[in-house]
Amino acid sequence: VPPAEKSPPTAAPEPAAGTLGNLSADDRVFLKNDRGARFVPLADLAAVISCDNYSEVFVADGSRFLVRRSLKAWETALPAEVFVRVHRQSLVNLVHLENIDDPDGDTPALRLRGVKQPIACSHRLTPELRRRLVK
Repeated sequence: VPPAEKSPPTAAPEPAAGTLGNLSADDRVFLKNDRGARFVPLADLAAVISCDNYSEVFVADGSRFLVRRSLKAWETALPAEVFVRVHRQSLVNLVHLENIDDPDGDTPALRLRGVKQPIACSHRLTPELRRRLVK
């Protein structure tokens, strides 16, 4: 009886276009806009807002990047200990949370460093935000 053939080792599959893999808090992401491109530490990301098949990434220094990546891809990749979904279209970095307008209401507006407009927190996700802020 001939010995069983060993199959050659397989390489890990490449991430699909638009995916990031799992990122840790000290990782950086490559972002580009009409003014240039740069590596941005995850700690500097203030918010990610969905724009159809794209997402707008807000950095704490006030810069913004439009990226062809879904909000779900960002949510899966970003470290859950600091990034939280606050709306079906928004993820925020709790480190950059500066103020909550109407904190006792059902839909507070979040003010983040580097983001000019307030970001709404949905009624459904407000309890999770409150739980995360108590930690």
